[in-house]
Amino acid sequence: MRIKKLPLILCISIMLSNISFAVYAEEITAAPVETVNEAVPNEIAVMHNTVKRVIENGLSANEQMHWLLDDIAGYFKLFPDKEDMLSDEERQKCIDRIVAETDETETASVLAKSIIALSAIGANPQNTCDSTGKSIDIVAKLSALIDAGSLSVANVYTLPYVIIAMRDYAAPEKMNILIKAAIRQKNDWQNDNWGIDAITPMMRALCPYAEDNDDVKTALSESVELVKNAQGDSGAILCPGLMGEGLSDSAASTGLAIAGLAAMGINPKTVTKNGKSLIDGLMSLAEDGLDGFLSSSFDTEQGLRGLVYWQLAKPFDDEIIEEENTDEGAPAGSTEIEETGSGSGNSQNTEEEEKISVTVRIMAHSKNECNNEYTYKSNSAKYAEILSKTVEMNEKETVYDATVKILEAGGISYTDRSGYIAEIGGFSEFDHGKNSGWMYMVNGAHQNKGCKDTRLLPDSVILWYYTDDYTREKGSESYKSNTDIKADIKAEPEKTEVPEEIVPSEPEKRTYKVDTFSDVKESDWHYTAVKYVYENNLMSGTDKGFEPNLKMTRAMLVSVLFRLSGETKEKAGIMFGDVKEGEWYTDAVVWAASVGIVSGVGGNNFAPDSEITREQMAVILYNFAKYKNHTLSDEKSEKSAEFEDFSEVSDYAKSAVLWANAEGIMSGESETELKPKNSATRAQVASLLMRYTQKETEKK
Repeated sequence: MRIKKLPLILCISIMLSNISFAVYAEEITAAPVETVNEAVPNEIAVMHNTVKRVIENGLSANEQMHWLLDDIAGYFKLFPDKEDMLSDEERQKCIDRIVAETDETETASVLAKSIIALSAIGANPQNTCDSTGKSIDIVAKLSALIDAGSLSVANVYTLPYVIIAMRDYAAPEKMNILIKAAIRQKNDWQNDNWGIDAITPMMRALCPYAEDNDDVKTALSESVELVKNAQGDSGAILCPGLMGEGLSDSAASTGLAIAGLAAMGINPKTVTKNGKSLIDGLMSLAEDGLDGFLSSSFDTEQGLRGLVYWQLAKPFDDEIIEEENTDEGAPAGSTEIEETGSGSGNSQNTEEEEKISVTVRIMAHSKNECNNEYTYKSNSAKYAEILSKTVEMNEKETVYDATVKILEAGGISYTDRSGYIAEIGGFSEFDHGKNSGWMYMVNGAHQNKGCKDTRLLPDSVILWYYTDDYTREKGSESYKSNTDIKADIKAEPEKTEVPEEIVPSEPEKRTYKVDTFSDVKESDWHYTAVKYVYENNLMSGTDKGFEPNLKMTRAMLVSVLFRLSGETKEKAGIMFGDVKEGEWYTDAVVWAASVGIVSGVGGNNFAPDSEITREQMAVILYNFAKYKNHTLSDEKSEKSAEFEDFSEVSDYAKSAVLWANAEGIMSGESETELKPKNSATRAQVASLLMRYTQKETEKK
């Protein structure tokens, strides 16, 4: 795949541009909003019905109001006869809400989306007035955060929208700061362990700057491949599940992908998997009656965004991407791209394949000193280079092809086990324990496909390394960069002073007394557990006592595990839109997500205040045990499967529930029922933590 030309006039906020789409609009504006019939394409019907529904339900009260204002502005550009659907009164209510929110915040994500929304509806974000006459300069507030090098600006989920928001308001030198920050963090936002929702907005943000910036051009080319890799058999984008277990089709992620590709001038109808395009995938997730994508507010808004940006960007130059076509169709797992233009139309590609240069490095460590505990994440300085070589490869070849080529040229042995490289140079899978083996990264990022399915990109560096525990490597390169963007505006390089590691002091030993918590009695079943977690500084009380029956939230649990880990704050940026700097749980959430113990809930959110279920509690503790390299029993409890409601345990949670029950850590809520979907209480979590830590102490 190569990008021939990036049509800059189609990039980023297309709905704000001066391009006329009237010819295309004439074809589709005849469709009535209320009716779905054979004369109206389903994609258009979904747009009509979704816009009608969100406006009728009160746009100013919608949690996705800012983004919907942008989407609906694009919809009105396509269908100018529908503009009266949004009344002046409702429009002013939206502006009033934006003024109130931005007046009270210094958070870049809120400021950026407010600027985008106001610009879309023709309001001035530099002088926005509410219905009382109060005015605010939102651009100035966001600009001040950029100048101060705020971490909220550099967050990889926020930065693309800051770039989009400031495009028409910032001086070139300030935009250059933002673009440099994006490129420096490329490994972070291109890390697709948690999906591609950081990648696709960045595609929209950066594409206007590709023509004059080779680094941007390369990043965009790589990003297109990552989007294609994330496409599932239905054509939709696959997204990790709630607890990071399993993949499922996501309307929200698919909509963002469509918008990102459309901004680059790539027709999402031509990006297919097994004959299904991204548009097909998105439409497969539409509700019956084509009323939108109602799984969540994110699905509805981002699905609408994708359709609007796709329609606005027509017509496309489908020659932007070139793919080899064969009589047999695309190989399994690949993406088919339709060819148009002056090609011969023959199935065989008559052009000579373009050569690209890639570097392959092989790293390993000695078994004599590692004690079977080395990971590349933590012990890379102890690794020695077996081989490093730059080779010329064909554009269509894979990581596997390049690796085998340099190994064979260097006379180094390897074992190929159905596309998985199990041994290199005598270092074999399982030699250093049950979790040991070979892993690879491309340009510092782990890939979510096998080496035979990962296509080569020009000037890539492929690193193979032998790890003693692959479970502690996942995402090891994620969120590692220093996100202080002030580094980009220094006139001259300065010597960086590395501050001393901040190590928390040893917590004061606490003594539990009978009256420590008025709501915990000696006769209570959870008394011993509450006493244990209190004295071991794992859990504290609330302003009302211990509140044993209070439901445990996601933020509470990761905070407890953060304390249990004994680790310090990860040097990382906040990766969730609903996790603000300085909250009591911020450090814990950043740490837990960066090491793979938890993931988000979709839409760039962590949902810190959401109650956690008993099965989710088991999964998180299971992930924690794997991360801490604690010995995990291979035994699975037969008792668990005998519970009457075991079938209600989600597939992603079954291994964790079986493990927790076999270890004696988690029991049923009764003799016959697990109640896996019930919210866990603070008392239940205290009991689970006590049993878990006591088990680990016994093993030592």
